[in-house]
Amino acid sequence: MPSSIISGLTDFGDWSSQQRALTLLSSVAAIRARPILGYGSGSFASLRPDIALAGLVDDIEMPHNFVVEIWLELGILALVCFVILVAFYYFAALRMYRRRADPVLASLVAAFTGMLATSLTASLFIRGVEEVFALIVALTAARVVWLRKTNGHENTIAV
Repeated sequence: MPSSIISGLTDFGDWSSQQRALTLLSSVAAIRARPILGYGSGSFASLRPDIALAGLVDDIEMPHNFVVEIWLELGILALVCFVILVAFYYFAALRMYRRRADPVLASLVAAFTGMLATSLTASLFIRGVEEVFALIVALTAARVVWLRKTNGHENTIAV
C-alpha cells in the first residue's frame, strides 16, 4: 500500500487507535503473504516484530480483530469453517425463534451477536471471553433442543 494511504488510515490523533489501525494493516500484509494456511495458532505475537509497519511500536499479542486473527494464524480454510459454523448457529437458532418466539433464545442470539460484533475490535481468544462465548453457544443449543422437545406445552423455562 502506498504510504499516503497508510498514513491517512492511521492518523486518528489517538495513539491507541493508530496502533490498532497499524496492527490491522500489518496483519493484512502478512495474510497476503500466506493466505491459505496462515502462520500457526498463536503466532501473531512472534510475527509482530517482522510484519510491523512503520510506526507500530505497541507490543500487542493479537491483531484486535477476530476475523483477521483467524485468517492470519490459521488460514482461509479455518476462516471459511468458522463462517460456516456461525451461519449454522444463526440458521438453527433463528429458525427455532421464528417457530416459538422464545425470549430466552432471542437473548442468547443477541449475546452471541454482540460478542461477534465486539470481536471485530478485540479477540475471542482471551481467557474468560472464549469461555463465555462457548457457554452462549452451548446454552443456545440446549435451548433449541429443549424447545423442540416441549412443543410449547411446558410452563417452565429451561436455560
